[in-house]
Amino acid sequence: MHTDAFELITLRISTWTYLIVLCLSMLIIVLFTCLNDQIHYGSVDDPSIADFEYLKEKYTKSTQCPCSEIAIPHYSFISLSPHFHPVCTSDFVSDLWFKSIADAGWPQHINKVEDVFISGHKYFKSLSSLCQLTKTTVLGALSIFNQSSLITDQTLSNAEFTAHTRHSFNQFVLNTAAEVKHSIALIQSQISITYTTGQSDAFWKLSSWRNHSHSMYFQAISKQFGNCSCALDDECKLSMILYNYTNYLDVNPLRPILNISNMFVGCFPIKAVFQSSLDCIFDQTCLNPLVNQMKNISEVARKLNISTLERNSTRFPPKTLIQEIINEIMIETWNEKIDYSKYYTYCAPKHCSYSYPSRNNAVYGFITMIGLFGGLSGTLRIIVPFLIHWIRNTKCARGQVNNMAARHRFLDLCRLVKKKAIELNVFESEVSWNDPHRRHREIISTRIYIFLLTFSVIILAIYTGISTRIQIVKVDSPSQSTFERLASDSKYSSSLDCPCKNISVPYSTFASISLRHHQVCSSDFVVHNSLWIKLIYCDSELIDYGYDDYRYFIIPHFRLLFFLCTLANDTFTNALSIFRSKTYISKQTEPFNIVNTQMRNALAQFQLSVPRTFLRRLDLIRDVAHGNGYVSRSSSNWYIEPVQTNNFGTMAPRSYGNKNCSCGINASCTSLATIDKWIVPGFLVGCYPLESLLQSTLECLYDLTCINRLKNITKFSNITFRPLDPTLSSHNVTVQSLVDVLMIDQWESNIIYENYYTACSAPSCTYVIIEQVNLVYMITTIFGLYGGLTIAFKVIVPILMTIVQYLIMHRRRRVEPVVDVIPYRE
Repeated sequence: MHTDAFELITLRISTWTYLIVLCLSMLIIVLFTCLNDQIHYGSVDDPSIADFEYLKEKYTKSTQCPCSEIAIPHYSFISLSPHFHPVCTSDFVSDLWFKSIADAGWPQHINKVEDVFISGHKYFKSLSSLCQLTKTTVLGALSIFNQSSLITDQTLSNAEFTAHTRHSFNQFVLNTAAEVKHSIALIQSQISITYTTGQSDAFWKLSSWRNHSHSMYFQAISKQFGNCSCALDDECKLSMILYNYTNYLDVNPLRPILNISNMFVGCFPIKAVFQSSLDCIFDQTCLNPLVNQMKNISEVARKLNISTLERNSTRFPPKTLIQEIINEIMIETWNEKIDYSKYYTYCAPKHCSYSYPSRNNAVYGFITMIGLFGGLSGTLRIIVPFLIHWIRNTKCARGQVNNMAARHRFLDLCRLVKKKAIELNVFESEVSWNDPHRRHREIISTRIYIFLLTFSVIILAIYTGISTRIQIVKVDSPSQSTFERLASDSKYSSSLDCPCKNISVPYSTFASISLRHHQVCSSDFVVHNSLWIKLIYCDSELIDYGYDDYRYFIIPHFRLLFFLCTLANDTFTNALSIFRSKTYISKQTEPFNIVNTQMRNALAQFQLSVPRTFLRRLDLIRDVAHGNGYVSRSSSNWYIEPVQTNNFGTMAPRSYGNKNCSCGINASCTSLATIDKWIVPGFLVGCYPLESLLQSTLECLYDLTCINRLKNITKFSNITFRPLDPTLSSHNVTVQSLVDVLMIDQWESNIIYENYYTACSAPSCTYVIIEQVNLVYMITTIFGLYGGLTIAFKVIVPILMTIVQYLIMHRRRRVEPVVDVIPYRE
């Protein structure tokens, strides 16, 4: 009974213990909640540039602002207005200037190739052609660049945008320069590969007169520039000279007025231009004598009103080689204007999201405490009184009967528990203390309350136990090992989402290609202007060998080998530059196997396409030479056969293969290469040096004896040349087969996935976990709902009991009429 002092003290102790434990628990929960760091998320709709830059500066790593347009054309935010070298817009590349120089070169019978009036016309024409080539190439490439796009899924900051745009612009400049270089190489290839001749590098002479056949034979004799012969070196050069034609008579030698520095004439005009500079047209003391002499000779030149170029009009010093200016595409400045605001307008992010870690505030802690208060309070109200009663009863029993057997104590405990269970009353009130009927009703309500609560908890536990939980896990700034672990795990890979910060990654970032050329390309046999070339060179142009003698072909063959190696390397270098500028586009971070497969396919395609490009270029030149009937320098395909009776010359084709194959029908005719009846192993001769070389093998270059015989065809030398190594390549492979694979023995490619992952730079990864709930989750879920259930049942059960009691009482109080049957008697 509550009047008992022991019970009252127990109740007070239970109450104080309950309050202390509840307060301590709430305090611990609040402190843990407030001191624990949580990831908070925020978003901004329709952010302005100022909003975006603020978020990017404050939340650098976590800010994500998806672009409405992921592909933005370059013309929308970058403006390029290239300004070319002033010579390209000057009178020095005008028709009037060309006509003036050509008209001034009137004494055509004077064979002085260094005369500026003889060679200057070709010089400035070549310079004009280079200006036109660079302009056309730049404007065409600029049009393509403007239509190409900057691809990015996320809005870039000003610094990131500038870096991306600069990289694209620099790559555009490099590719454009490579295109100009490619075009110039194609022009030079036309002459070098067909091995034809021109006015500058050779002249024709009467070789012999044969009365019986009534025919004359002509040969092309290579020109000499000082000690340099165009037969050995295309880059021979000689400074141009201004001669005084005033009072010129054939009996008097020409008197030079001016030696024009850094303005050269050479085997080919374009090569001479490359080795020259423009300092004369910047220098009044050089230009004035030239113009004055020109006006003295030419009526056309008197119309000229020309002056020197201004030194401050160009970034190139006057003595800069034209080759170096061409390497810079003859561009003074691009006048680039990059507008970040226009980019942001086109990108047009609709919203920005960001996250940041911070401690929870007091409001969040208070809300958490309120949410857990009911369940914790209900649990303590059951556990604490029971423990206090048990402890106090145990101590009291121990004090009364110290020697009581353990069995009796256990039985007493069971009786106590049973009694407490029977008398348990969670709806107890002061009114029921002295009202047994009301107290009984409260105990019945308690039993119903416990039954409903227990039944609900069991149902909730079963439902929670058999259900699955979907959990979205986010990993900020995942490392490569973390990503690879998630991507390789079948539980996470299907739902793994790791968006790239940079969805467009240049190939150059993570893919590299290297190669090993055929050993002949690095041997002594094909080095430019090498000792080997000088030793095997014989002045066959002045000796009447048979047209199919290999001494006419040996220099062209080895120079063509050098050219093919150079052309193959240049083709690869240009193609590699374009390949490296391509981008790998992936919105999501791709695992290694996908990146490796796709890049291996791209590299395989590159390895197939580059030789094809080289062969198309080579075949174009060969077809043009064959179709136009170009005469080779050594007259190996056609020769001049004038008839004495009418002095009318005709072109007759050569024949090879025991006279069974005519160059007039088939440009690929060949015969075995011979020198004084010695058959040179592997080599062939034919209509064109290139055609015969392609059908030849390099067998002789693997044999030291053969090499020594070739070396000593003109004069003996004890210099030893190392033969090619047969373990590195086969000796019986034709040069055509080597050309088909771009003179390459081995390709080596490497894909560095780590660099791709770093460039992709995924700010975060998310994945979904679907699993059965664990015991801890089930307990915390029940614990969180327990408080609400206790409150709900404590409200519902008394109401239901009141309703039930009312119905019972109403039934008992209902008055039913009693009908008495009275028998009727007559």
